[in-house]
Amino acid sequence: VLHDTFDMARQPGLLEVLTGECDVQAAMHATAHAGLTLIPSGRPRARGPEMLLPPSIERVFAAVRRDFDVILVD
Repeated sequence: VLHDTFDMARQPGLLEVLTGECDVQAAMHATAHAGLTLIPSGRPRARGPEMLLPPSIERVFAAVRRDFDVILVD
């Protein structure tokens, strides 16, 4: 899992953004690599995969698209 690879907390992350528990800025974590920011998965939930469907995920992409040239989803 990427949060372990980059030695950072799992939350707040994408699932917290999708549930409205935090905004996307709060879920962004700087890494030790210049120009690389990570939004970890967040706390596991039973309905987590369902939350990745449009329109919820599209709002997240729209929020980060203006600040980043490339968005990778793992």
